[in-house]
This record gives sequence, C-alpha cells and structure tokens, in this order.
Amino acid sequence: MATAINPQILQVFKDLEALWLSRDFSKMRGYWLKGLPAPLYLAEEKKEFFTTWEQFDAYFQAVNVGSRGGAVVYHPQHSTSMGQGLEMVAFELEWTTYIKGEDAPIGGSVRGIALFEYDGSAWKLKAYIEAPLAPILYMRDLYKVVAGTRGFKPQ
Repeated sequence: MATAINPQILQVFKDLEALWLSRDFSKMRGYWLKGLPAPLYLAEEKKEFFTTWEQFDAYFQAVNVGSRGGAVVYHPQHSTSMGQGLEMVAFELEWTTYIKGEDAPIGGSVRGIALFEYDGSAWKLKAYIEAPLAPILYMRDLYKVVAGTRGFKPQ
C-alpha cells in the first residue's frame, strides 16, 4: 500500500544531496543501518552490485579521484510500507558531474529504489538501487534537447 513519504526519510534524501555537493563521502556510511553486515548498493554506471563495505568504500573513493565536483538532486516519488519500520521509496534523481580531464560537465537522470529501516531513532538505508533508463529514452531526450537548441518547439 502506497503512503506519503515520511518527512524524516525526505530529510535523508536532502542530506544525501548535501553530501554529494560537499563530496565528504566519509559520512556516507552514517546514512546506512548500523550493524548491517553488508550493503546492497547498485550505482547506475556499474554492472555489479556492491555487496561488501570494501566495494562500497572503494566506489566513493573512486568518485573523488575521477571527478572534480558535481551534484545529485533527488525527487522521491512514492513510498510503500514493507512492514513495521521498513519503507521502500521510489525516486528519480538528476546528477551532474565534472570528470577530471574533461572540459564540460555531464549529467543525466536515473530512477531508483531505496529501502529504509527505522532503527529506533532515525531512518537508515538498508538497500539502494539505481535503475538506468533504456537507451531509447535517453536518445529521445537528447533529440528533444538538440531540437530545442535549434528553435523548434513541441507542437
């Protein structure tokens, strides 16, 4: 059953946006359930799930090494109760990054699911999955952007 998104969970998404902007990824684990033996994390640009804390930490270290800034903006869309103290939240996000060695930023949109558990004092992540759009959807958006820069308007 769908429910309104808990304001405390919405705040977690806002905190994650600030973390991405600051690039202080040493704080990332603090948003995850303490005592969790391993994360379940899938970044859209990775084929493999991260199922160890070592993979999780290495990913965020690589983000710092390979880019020189950027932002993530979350748009939580839908929340579904998965049981007492468990919420699954569907979201869309917009990302922009500056890859080292490139002269212009790149960005895109992705959708995803985050599973939160209430630990008695705060909502913490238990799983996080980004699901990229099909390539045809990216191409359609690209074509619309190009047409718009040439002065064409939707009819």
